[in-house]
Amino acid sequence: MIEIEVKSIPVERIRVKREQVRESFDEDRLNMLAESIAQFGQLQPVIVQKDGQDYLLIAGERRLRAVMQNQEEEIAAVVLSGELSEDKLYQIQLVENIQREDLNALERARAIKKLMDLTGLNKKEISKRLGVPRTTLTDWLNILEVSEKYQQEVLKEDSPLTLSHVSLASRTGDPTKMNKLLDGVLKYRFSREETREIVEIVYKYLHIEMEDVFNAVLLRREHKRISREKEILRRVGTRRDPGKLLVETFNDFS
Repeated sequence: MIEIEVKSIPVERIRVKREQVRESFDEDRLNMLAESIAQFGQLQPVIVQKDGQDYLLIAGERRLRAVMQNQEEEIAAVVLSGELSEDKLYQIQLVENIQREDLNALERARAIKKLMDLTGLNKKEISKRLGVPRTTLTDWLNILEVSEKYQQEVLKEDSPLTLSHVSLASRTGDPTKMNKLLDGVLKYRFSREETREIVEIVYKYLHIEMEDVFNAVLLRREHKRISREKEILRRVGTRRDPGKLLVETFNDFS
């Protein structure tokens, strides 16, 4: 039987397992959390398991690091006592991080894959345990099907490649086509809607060249841009050169 107790425990008695769901820590976010805890206190306890006279950290390593950074001696914790299987501990850790949105896309996918390997459960069963739709779980795991090059692009804040693009590209059902499409997203900065359109065309016309589809989508993008500009000119009631119109408008307000 598992017993749960909420209390403050000595920081020095907490041991961190070498293998955690979270693989990296953003230094700026850690500093911000430390400042927040120093100002407002620790609003969210860490989760630990009783281990003799010590405690084994299950979830909340970033909070623990922030408290240690503030040189505080104690930390608020949810203490679990009793027998807990490895997969159950990992599930608690994973759910806590997902709910707090503390994992990046790659960390989350790797953690879910490990939980599936530990438990032997399929996607449907794991999605129920984590409380997320099966389709969402599948989308999360798709990042594991692409090379490290694309994985790292997804993690970049300024990259045009997102997890949605990867999920859409996976629908091509062909690794070569998938890679070409992802390269196209990086080169031409295709939107999610444009990527969906490309996938639909490639899926329907199996022998069509990917670059031809890119050109068609880019041409449509340009047509839309021109149409928008014409609509703007129509609304202002002039057929004059848009550049001259812009200069004249600016001069009116100078």
